[in-house]
Parts: sequence; C-alpha cells; structure tokens
Amino acid sequence: MLKMAWVAALLLGMLAGPVWGMDRAELARRLQPGMNYHYRIGAEYRLTDSGNELSVRFGFGIGMEVLEVDGAGNALARIGLHSLTVRMAGPAGPMLDFDSAQPLQPANPAHRILAALPGLSYTVRFAPSGQVLEVKGLDESIRQLNQKLPNLPEKKMLLQNIQARLAFTTLLGMAVNPDLLPAEPVGVGDSWQGSSVLEYLGMTLTADDRFQLAELNEANALIRVDSTLRPVQAGGEQFTGRQQGEIRIDTATGWPVSLRLEQEFAATATQDGKQVVMKGLTTLEPF
Repeated sequence: MLKMAWVAALLLGMLAGPVWGMDRAELARRLQPGMNYHYRIGAEYRLTDSGNELSVRFGFGIGMEVLEVDGAGNALARIGLHSLTVRMAGPAGPMLDFDSAQPLQPANPAHRILAALPGLSYTVRFAPSGQVLEVKGLDESIRQLNQKLPNLPEKKMLLQNIQARLAFTTLLGMAVNPDLLPAEPVGVGDSWQGSSVLEYLGMTLTADDRFQLAELNEANALIRVDSTLRPVQAGGEQFTGRQQGEIRIDTATGWPVSLRLEQEFAATATQDGKQVVMKGLTTLEPF
C-alpha cells in the first residue's frame, strides 16, 4: 500500500511540471498573473570606420509585471522604464553622458530630453513562445513626449533611438526569441536551430541561431547561443557577422534570468575596400 502511494505521488509530480532526475526535460514558458521581474539591460557598441571609433552605451532599468494570462498561455505584461543611462564618445572625446540617477543638467538639451523618459510604461501581449502579439502605449507615450518637450535639434534623433531600444523585441532581444525554447524535450548537450531579427545602430540583421542546452537543474537551464548574422537588405558590400554567448532561464517559468551575448561584424565596400567593423555586448541581469 505504501509503495502504491509513493508511485502515485511520483506520477502527480511528473504531471505538474518539468521532470528532474531524468535525462530530458521540457522547457516552456509558464507565466502567472502577478509575477514581477526587474532587469538591468545593457548594450555596448564600438564602431570603427576608417580608423575612427564611435562608442555607444545604453543602460536600462526595466520592470515587468504580468497582468493576465489567458487559457492559451498568452500573457499581458506592463513594462516600465525605471532608470536610463546613455553614453556616447567619438574620436574627439565624450559626446553625451547621461545618467537618470544623477542631478539633471538643465542647460544640456539632450539631458532634458532623456530625463523625461524614466517613468514611461506600456503593455505587451506575447505568446508562450515569446512571439510578440501586441504592443500598446509606447508610440503614444513617445508622441506625447515629443509634443511636451522643447523643440530642440537633438530631440527627434534621441526619441527615435530610445523608442527603438524600448521596443519589447529589441529590449529583451534573444531572451524572448520564439525559437529560444525547443519544441521537444531536451537533455544536456542537445541542440536546435532558430532565427531572429536584430537591430544594431539602425541596421536590421537576421540571425541564424544554433542553441545548445549546456546545463540543467531544478532552478535554471543554461542555453548556449552561436549565431551567424547577415543584413536583411544587402547593400554594396561584403558582410560577415557572428553572435555568441549564453542565456540562463528559470526552469519553472521559462523566463530569462540572465543573458550575455557578444556580437562582431564587418562590412567591406566592394568598390573601394573600405571596412566598417562593429563589436557589441548585450547583457541582462536581475536586480
């Protein structure tokens, strides 16, 4: 009798979620209303063109609250921007240095624009795979800021750039790639293929992704990423690009815990042989 009760309990545990102590496990998103996530997201780029180097750094403090989840597992979440840093430097030195945690510099037009962004929020509805189904409120919020802020030369460029970075698919990038989680149960060492679209400094790239499960336990799973990058629209240059790194996800919810991805690509003009090289680093960590 005791043995039968033990077997029944084991079977119920298997039905409730991922199975541990076995060779393979199913990785899927299992969000619930009321879940809250807080991330620091960083993006660093170094662009070299004919010996001149431009460096750009973005830092975002982001909060995400799951508002509702329907019967199909589609989740509605509110995204809020809590903090922001933007740093740019060129061959002549620093071009912009903004940190929302520091006192505002009213005399600096760019600071006045960027200081208005923390507190902005919008909603996103996405499928269990991570596919974005709907974004509401971001365009309207940026439009209102554009009307409210002084008509400064830097305003249009800065607002467009920040809006692109705040877009949900760009913000979490690979972490919500619909192909990140495998369609079938996997074990350590297993790999699968995917594809994604990335934005880097105004360039749209397609990534042909290879994922591999490197670690798996009851707390989290580590997925290694190796991607080949290519432009969506080919121009008059030869292009090579690669992205490598790793993403750690919560095995209970399938949601990202941390991310570190390094990018490098080069475009060489076919006419004069001039080359532009970009190196990037994207990170995500909880706080």
